[in-house]
Amino acid sequence: PGRTKAHEPLNRRTRTVVPVDMNGTGMAYEDPLGREYLLHEVIGRGAWAVVRRATRRSGGPDLVAKLLRPEYAGDRYVRDLLLREEAALRELDHPAIVGLHDLVVESGQIALLMEFVDGPNLRRYAVDRGGRLPAAEVAAVGAQVAAALAAALAQGVVHLDLKPENVLVARGSGGPVVKLGDFGVAALLSEAGGEVAGGTPGYIAPEVAAGGPATT
Repeated sequence: PGRTKAHEPLNRRTRTVVPVDMNGTGMAYEDPLGREYLLHEVIGRGAWAVVRRATRRSGGPDLVAKLLRPEYAGDRYVRDLLLREEAALRELDHPAIVGLHDLVVESGQIALLMEFVDGPNLRRYAVDRGGRLPAAEVAAVGAQVAAALAAALAQGVVHLDLKPENVLVARGSGGPVVKLGDFGVAALLSEAGGEVAGGTPGYIAPEVAAGGPATT
């Protein structure tokens, strides 16, 4: 009685019990992010960022927090990638593009707060359906992604890393409703002067591979 269980470490600063992730990641299910947000379970990992579900302390829908890993906090190049994504998303408002909510730079943490899409990426979506999608679904996905790219280009933003892993498919939406995300290597043409490069080998746009200016 009166003692904290071994798997529920006490947060000394707030004097509240914080349940921890028991799957071996070492990440707490509820951590503060700045003054407005709480971080919950890890839902993805990248080379330089961790993605966690987040909520506002004041309530509201779930969000996604893309947090710079602590070991990269002093890496200017990696920080610039995160800030480039924030700058690109700030310019965009389209139903087929993951929405930006906030940028948090506080107490050594750097994080993007974005729209939460409850669903798999396009590769997983296809694999779960046997690796092939009906022609009607392919057309629907292609039309939405094309619309997202066109909306971005209209604002002077090229994505530069279009691949199935960066297209999210919302669950429970009948036909596939997709959101284009991960603008981490995106470029603002107004700043780049049309000279941009980046992306994943195998998915780089043909015009970029040929040494020309990017259009997607």
